[in-house]
Amino acid sequence: MALKGAELGFINPLVKDGRKVAQLQQKELDSMADKWQAAIVMYVVGESPTIASVKRFMAAVWSNVTQPQVFYHDEGYFILKFANVEDKNTIVAGGPYTFYGKPVIIKPWVANFNFYEEVLKVIPMWVKFPNLPLNCWGSDSISRISSLLGVPLFADGCTTRQERVSFARVLIEMDVTNPLPDHVWIEDTTGKAFKQPVSYDWKPQFCKPCNVVGHDCDKIQKAKPVKPAVKKVWVPKQMQ
Repeated sequence: MALKGAELGFINPLVKDGRKVAQLQQKELDSMADKWQAAIVMYVVGESPTIASVKRFMAAVWSNVTQPQVFYHDEGYFILKFANVEDKNTIVAGGPYTFYGKPVIIKPWVANFNFYEEVLKVIPMWVKFPNLPLNCWGSDSISRISSLLGVPLFADGCTTRQERVSFARVLIEMDVTNPLPDHVWIEDTTGKAFKQPVSYDWKPQFCKPCNVVGHDCDKIQKAKPVKPAVKKVWVPKQMQ
């Protein structure tokens, strides 16, 4: 028997353009969104794990934070609700991750989240800028450079503290439906521009026909070997 939840009441809808509309209240929307500010969306590419296996994965790989609540969505992804925003940020910044060999996509939860638009197309990617001049390592400069590729989320700790000077490394939300650039152009205050190489910790495959991350039908078809046609020849049976 289902337990009784919150009691509800009738609220007159608005009528706009001849149709009934439920006009929501911003105060309540903000209040409900606040409850999920410490949540992330987790999707395992090419795998459909159980809640139990996700919990085992988290216990083994994310032992540095309080284990989050796990919620499964029928569209094939998980929402993980952490104890606080600090734990969430620790996990988001700690990738990339693999789930028993399969790539894991991790994204901070946002209001009006759309799985097909935001997980299967826009993915947080760890990007490296090899040999980036050291005077370009300020937060504002790196934000401007990273914005050429997408929406910057974090620089890694070594980049922020400049403990490793061979490359800067940044987590950037990128649209993987388009080819990933191998360079960007940077201009200094004098107007002098230079070409900055870009590399990626992981390059996801995106299949345009299927509109999903994880494989590429075009490449699969090209890689599939073509079996030579077998020609049948009739041979008359010899009489003994």
